[in-house]
Amino acid sequence: MDLTSRERFVATFAGTGRCSPPLWGDGIRDDVVEDWASQGFRPDAGWERTLGIERFEVVQPDLRHVDFSFTPVTDPEPVQTCPADNVGRYPGDWDQQVVSFSTRDFAVGLRVSRGLFLTFGVADWNSLAPLLIALHDEPETMSHRLREAAEFAMQVLQRAYDSVKFDFVVFSEPIASNYAPVISPEMLREVCGAAYKVLLDQARKAGVSHVVFQTYGNTASLIPAFRDLGASIFWSGESGVAGVSYPRIRNRYGGTLGLIGGIDSAILSLNENEMERRLELDVVPLLEQGRYLPLLDGRVRRGISYQSYAKYRHLLKDVVARACG
Repeated sequence: MDLTSRERFVATFAGTGRCSPPLWGDGIRDDVVEDWASQGFRPDAGWERTLGIERFEVVQPDLRHVDFSFTPVTDPEPVQTCPADNVGRYPGDWDQQVVSFSTRDFAVGLRVSRGLFLTFGVADWNSLAPLLIALHDEPETMSHRLREAAEFAMQVLQRAYDSVKFDFVVFSEPIASNYAPVISPEMLREVCGAAYKVLLDQARKAGVSHVVFQTYGNTASLIPAFRDLGASIFWSGESGVAGVSYPRIRNRYGGTLGLIGGIDSAILSLNENEMERRLELDVVPLLEQGRYLPLLDGRVRRGISYQSYAKYRHLLKDVVARACG
C-alpha cells in the first residue's frame, strides 16, 4: 500500500530508512501562471498533479502586535492591536480548514515565529539600525522583550494547537543578506534563546516532533545556533545566489540535520541535459543519505516558460524515483 504524502513527510524526517519524500509545490506566482496562459498554457483542475506537485500547508496566524514594535512601524500591512484571542488573527474560513485538515493526506505545519527582526517591526534600514544598536548595547533587555512577544504568540497559537495535529512547526528567521548574517551566532543564542524555548515547549506539549528553521540568504554560519535553539530541519531560501551549499551542509552536520530546499532556481534556465546533471550531482547524494526534501530555493518567477518548469518537475520526479527506489 502506497504511503500518503503526509506519511512520506513523517517517514523522511524520522530518518528510519530511505523513503521517497513528498514533492511539494515550489510556489508559483499568479503573474507567472498568467504569462503561461499567454504562451498557450491552459491550466485545468489537474495540472499540478500532472507535474507531480504535492500539496502542503503552513498555517500562519497573525502574531503581530504594535506593543512589540521597537521602531516606528513601516510595515505596509496594518499592525494588529487586537488581543491574542481575537478571531481576526486566523483566516475567515479557519473552521472549515480545521475540518478539512482532520482527514488530510498531506503535511501541515504551523508558523510559530516571524523571527527576531520582523517581531520588532523592522522593515527597512531606518528601522533596522536602531534595533541593531539596542541588541548590542542591551541584549538582556531585548531578550526579555522578545520573550514577552513569544508569550503573546503562544496565546494566539494555542487555538491552532487545540484544533489541528500539526506535522511540523516553522520558525521563520529572515536575518541575513546574500553575503552574511546581520548578527552573530552568539547574539542569536543570547537574544532568542528564552523566546524560542517557550515556543518549542508549547509545540512539544502539543506533540509536534519536527522543528523547521526557515531562513533566507547566507545563514550557513548560524546553523549551529539554530540547532542549539531547537532546529531539526533547515530550510534556506535564495540559497543559490547566497552560495549556501546543501551538500556542504550535509557533509559538515551529517544526517542529524534534516534539509528542505536547496535547489538553485537558476536550474530552470538550463537545458534538459544540464538540468538532469545538476539534479544528479546536487540532489541524489542528499536523497541517498536521507532526511531531505528537494525543493527550489525560491518561488518560480516571471521569465520561466511552462515548458521549462514542466521539464524540471518531470526530471525531479524521475531522479527521486531512481534514487529512492
